[in-house]
Amino acid sequence: MINFDILDKKILFSSNSDLEIINTIKKYEFNINEESDFGSWTILISACESGRKELVKFLLTYKDININHKNRYGDTALQVCWNKECLQELLRHKNIDVRTQNKYNRTALFSSRTISHVESVIELLLDARIDPFICDNWNNTAQDIALYWGRYRSAKIIGNIQYTSLLRIPNGSLIYDIVRTIIREYL
Repeated sequence: MINFDILDKKILFSSNSDLEIINTIKKYEFNINEESDFGSWTILISACESGRKELVKFLLTYKDININHKNRYGDTALQVCWNKECLQELLRHKNIDVRTQNKYNRTALFSSRTISHVESVIELLLDARIDPFICDNWNNTAQDIALYWGRYRSAKIIGNIQYTSLLRIPNGSLIYDIVRTIIREYL
């Protein structure tokens, strides 16, 4: 039986192709949900963090894959994923929970990998109905984090969703008036 930490090093620290890693997994008996000795990472979390598209797609074929497994920080594969294709594969999985929050109460939308990468990743998460209004332990929204790191385009996309979400609330004219007043007064 192959040890996860050996396989994890093949993913994160080598130039091995996804196909070589997939063949290693197939060749040896391997618990697909095994945690690493450091940080409670699974092979899926490592593959998503590394942007290994074919490996992520392969791992998601396992019926017993724990797609919402949390590492020691409470992050799931969705929260460490920055690659659009990997993210699309995760979001197609029937058991994905886009509302999962880590130990800081942050969703995947908060992730620095998400905010600093491409706007299409943010749009995918928002299309999956991730809540842009969630606040972390310090009362920041994902938009606040994007602004803090100078990711203004990302903040604008998140802000547009927040604003239009308020406008879609049935009989939400009072909320609309409050938001409009805040925008006029403070922005």
